[in-house]
Amino acid sequence: IQRGKDAAFHVAFEKIDEKKRNIFLGEAQKNKEVASLGKYSPELMEVPLVLKMLRVLSDLDKLSGLTTRGEIYLAYFRHLLESDSHENKIKNSEMIFERLEEVALQLFEDGLSQRIDDIETGYSKERLKKEGCDTLIRDGTIPPELEKILQQTPGRWQFRHPSFQEYFAARSLAKNKDWKKIVALKCRDERWEEMLKFFSGMVLANDVFDIFMDQGALFLAGNSVCEARELSEERRLLIAQLLKYQCRESFPQFARCRLIKVEDVVAANESSTLLTLLKSLLKRENRDGRILYSVIELLLGIKNIDWSDLVDRQEFDSLKEVKELEEFLGEASNPDVVKLSKVKRWGEMVTIPEGKFIYQDEKDEEDHVFLKEFSIMKFPVTNALYKEFDPNHILRFPLYSFSDDHPVIGINFYESLVCALWLGRRLPIEKEWEKSARGIDGRDYPWGEAMGYQ
Repeated sequence: IQRGKDAAFHVAFEKIDEKKRNIFLGEAQKNKEVASLGKYSPELMEVPLVLKMLRVLSDLDKLSGLTTRGEIYLAYFRHLLESDSHENKIKNSEMIFERLEEVALQLFEDGLSQRIDDIETGYSKERLKKEGCDTLIRDGTIPPELEKILQQTPGRWQFRHPSFQEYFAARSLAKNKDWKKIVALKCRDERWEEMLKFFSGMVLANDVFDIFMDQGALFLAGNSVCEARELSEERRLLIAQLLKYQCRESFPQFARCRLIKVEDVVAANESSTLLTLLKSLLKRENRDGRILYSVIELLLGIKNIDWSDLVDRQEFDSLKEVKELEEFLGEASNPDVVKLSKVKRWGEMVTIPEGKFIYQDEKDEEDHVFLKEFSIMKFPVTNALYKEFDPNHILRFPLYSFSDDHPVIGINFYESLVCALWLGRRLPIEKEWEKSARGIDGRDYPWGEAMGYQ
C-alpha cells in the first residue's frame, strides 16, 4: 500500500483462506490430532512453511499417529536428513540434532529469541562453530543438507522458522538434569513460552505442569495441555477451571473450559493441595489478574460458599472471614505492599447525593428513579492503579493506553470485579453508573448537551 507521493510501502501477509488451506493439506486436514493442536498453536494451520511440513508427512503416510507438535517436527526433520531421495542423505541425524540443540538453547540463555527479536535479523556464524566439529558450518558456509532447517547470508544465519529454534532448544533443555530450576525461573518469560510448550511434551508431564501452576504460568499450562498426553485428569480439570473465564474471541481454545464444574475439580483433587496452590496464585509475585475470579471461585467452592450467589447479590462482606483471603484483601491498605499514594490518588471517591434522577428515557417525573447516597471512584481505573492490583499486568493495547494516568483497557468483567474487591469496593450497578455519569437531569452522556449535533 502506498499513500502519498513519497510514502513508504507497507507490506502484510494475507491470512490463508481456510478453503485453500484444506485443499493444500489434502488428506492431512482430516487428521483430528493436527486440528486439535492447531487450536493451541495457531501457526500450525496458518504458516505456509509449517503447513508444508504437514503435507509432506501426510504424503509419506508418516503423519498418522503423531499426537504432538514435537513428534511432528521430529518426523519432518528426520525425513529432511535421512530420506533416501535426498542427495546429501545423512546416516545419523542425531549428531546434527545435538549440535542444533546446543546452539538453539544457548541463544535462549543469551536472551535471543528469533520469534521475539525483530530488530537485528540473524546471528553471527561464529555461534555455529565448534572445535573439532564441522557439523553445522564448513569453510564459513552452512552445508546444503541443512538448508531447509537453517538459512544464511555471507555473514549471518538463522533458523528458517522461529519454531525450529524452539523445538531444538526444548530437546536440549529436556536433557538438562536441572531443568526444573530453569523452568521455574523462565516459565513466565515471554521469550521462553513457545519453547516450553514443546518442552512440556518431552518430560514427565505432571512434574512440569506442577511447576507451571506453582509459578502462576496458567496460560502456558493451558496452551501446553495438548502437548502433554500423559498429564493426569485431575490436573487437566484444575487447569481448565482456572482458565474458564477467558474471552472466547481472544482465547477460543479455552471456550469449553466454561463447562467445568467446581465440585468436579474439588472432588478430583486433595483439598490441602488445592488450598496450597490457590494461596500461591493469590500472592503478588505469582499473580495473574486474568485468573483470579476462578481462583476465588474454587477457593470458596472448597469451603462450600457459592461465589456466583455472592456476585449476583454484590455482597462480599462474608469474604473477610475467609482466612486464605485475608492477605489479598488487605493489600490495598498495606504500605509495605503497595504504593498508597497511587491507590489514594487514582482511587479517589466522590459522593453522589440521594434523590431521584432521569433514568434512561423516562421523562415523566413519576418514572424517575430514587437512589440512596453512594460513593463512586472519580476516575476510571488507571494503568497505575491496576498495576498496584496486578504487578505482572501487561498492557493489552499499548498503542491506545500506555501512560500511568490512562484508563486501563481490555479488562473484562471478571477481572474488573476482583480488582474492585481488592480495593475493598464493588462494581457499580447500572443505575448508579448512569446517575454518576449523566447527572439527575438526563444529560446526553458523555458529551453533555448535544450543542447542535447528535
